Amino acid sequence: MDVSILSNRFFVRKLEKKDVKQIYTLSCGNRIFYEYHPPFVTEESILEDMEALPPGKNYEDKYYIGFFDGEELTAMMDLIHNYPEERVAFIGLFMVDQKYQGKGLGSQIICDCLSGLEKCGYE
Repeated sequence: MDVSILSNRFFVRKLEKKDVKQIYTLSCGNRIFYEYHPPFVTEESILEDMEALPPGKNYEDKYYIGFFDGEELTAMMDLIHNYPEERVAFIGLFMVDQKYQGKGLGSQIICDCLSGLEKCGYE
């Protein structure tokens, strides 16, 4: 899947190990998330999440992606395609940088993603 179709506003790409510091910084700003979903994030837990797969899926099905405004990571998403069934995309994690929250940015990203996924034949 070409992840660039998942946003009309941001540059979207798969996140890599070199991005862990940016992911960690974004995650640390979302303390309330970790109050409800402990334990608190670590760089090691990010690396584990980047490789975690549901049963029956492989790395070609996983899209741990970032939404960038220039060089700045503004949001991230863990998306598994064709899970739990064909033509369904599962979002395991979606997080927006704290400084962009409450401005409709997360909703805009989700709407763009849904539109892009629909164009690819997802339900």
